[in-house]
Amino acid sequence: MEKFIYVLCSVLALHVWGAGISPAYAEESGAQILPQDEAYVGMDMRFLPAEDASAHPSWTTKTWRARPVLFTVQTVDQDIYHAYCLEITVPSDRNAQIRMGSWDEFMGENAFKSDHDVQQKVAWIVHHSYPARELVDVAQQAGISQLSADQAINATQAAIWHLTDGVSPDFMDFAIHNRDEDTQAILALYHYLLSEKNTGLDEHVLGAEVSIDAPQEMSFAGGLLGPITFHSAVSTVKVDVPEGYSLVADSGEAIDPEHVAIDRPLYVDIRDTDTAGEVTLTAYVESSAYHGSLVTPVISPSAHGQTLVLVQQLVQKSSQDVALRWRSAGDMCRDAQGNVVRDTQTGQIVGKESPLCIVEPGEAEPHQPLPADVSDNSAEDIQVTAQHMPDVELAKTGAEIYLLGSVAGVMVAIGIGSAYREKRRYRVLDKLIE
Repeated sequence: MEKFIYVLCSVLALHVWGAGISPAYAEESGAQILPQDEAYVGMDMRFLPAEDASAHPSWTTKTWRARPVLFTVQTVDQDIYHAYCLEITVPSDRNAQIRMGSWDEFMGENAFKSDHDVQQKVAWIVHHSYPARELVDVAQQAGISQLSADQAINATQAAIWHLTDGVSPDFMDFAIHNRDEDTQAILALYHYLLSEKNTGLDEHVLGAEVSIDAPQEMSFAGGLLGPITFHSAVSTVKVDVPEGYSLVADSGEAIDPEHVAIDRPLYVDIRDTDTAGEVTLTAYVESSAYHGSLVTPVISPSAHGQTLVLVQQLVQKSSQDVALRWRSAGDMCRDAQGNVVRDTQTGQIVGKESPLCIVEPGEAEPHQPLPADVSDNSAEDIQVTAQHMPDVELAKTGAEIYLLGSVAGVMVAIGIGSAYREKRRYRVLDKLIE
C-alpha cells in the first residue's frame, strides 16, 4: 500500500535517453529504487546558470540539459517514497551502502549544505507541490486551470534546482520545442513555488490545528448568531453544521461548509426561528505532518552517491467543537415603542432581566376634552380668552371676601363725602352770585 511519503533526491535525477534505470539496493536499510514509472517522467528542458554564478561557490557555472523524473523508492517495510533531486551536478551510485542522517549531515557542496533558508524552502516546495498534493489543488494554488503530472514534475524540479544550484529553466528554448500550454503551466507553477508564499518548513513539522472564536454572550432568535471565526495554518477548514441551519456571511451570503475560509467572521442563520435553541459546530482540518532525514549512499568517507532527503508525509486530522445557544425573541428588552434595546458599548441586544433594560416612556397622548366642555370652535375661543384675560387671581376664601367688602365700603363712604362737599361749595357760590 502506498503511503503519502515523499523524498528529495540529492543526485542528478535525469531520465537519460536509451539508458535504463537499474534498481539500486542499499545493504544497510534494504531499500531499493524501483524501475522508473513512466507516469512520473517530465519533459526535456535546458537549465542556465545564474549571471553571477561565479560569485557563489555553491552554484554551478555550466549549462545543463535534463529531463526531470520523480523517483520511486521502496523500503524494507514495503513503504513507498517519491524523490526529487537536490543536485543537478552529482552522478548517481545505485549500489553503495546507505547511511541515515539529518539535513546537517548532507555530504554535497551546493547551497543545501550551508543555507538553512534553502533547506526550508526546498521542504516547502515538496510539501506544497505534486505528488504531496493533488494536481487540481496545486493548479488552484498556482492560479491555473489545469495541470498535468509531467508539467508539475518539471516545475517542481526546476524550482528546487534554482535554490540549490542557482540554475534557471530556459523557457524561451522550451517554448520552441513544446506546446504553449506546457510552457504556461510550468512557468506559472515554477513562479508560485518560488514566490513570497514559500515561507519555508523546518525539518520536523507538526500538522495544522484548528481553533474557533465565538461570542460568550447568548444571542437571540430571529437574527444572525455570531460572529464565529475559524483559525488554522491552512487556508480553509471543513465545518459540520446541523441540519436546518447554515453558515452565512454578515451580508447573509451562504457559505460552503466544506471550504470555510479562516480568519473571516461568519454567522449561523437563525432568522427563521423565534424560539430558544442550541447548535454545535465542529470544524475539521486535514494536514500533513512530516519528518525529514537524509539517506546517503556512501562510496567512501569523502565521496557519496545519490542522497535522499526523506519527507515522510502523514495525514493528520484536527477538530474543534463550539456550542452556541440563543434565547427566544420574547426575551429581548424592548422600549415603549417596541424597539429592541442594545448595549451602547457592545451593540449587543439586552435581555429583559438586564439592568441595562431601561424602558423609556413614550410620548403622552394629547388631551381629548369631553364634548360638553368645549364648543365646536373651543380651541379658537380658548386661544382668544388666553390672549385677553387679565393677569388677576380670583378670590378663593371667605376672609378675602370680607376684606374686599370692607375696602368697598370705605371707598363708597369717601365717594359720598366728596359729593357732599362739592354740593355745599356750589350752594355757597350760588349765594355770592345772588
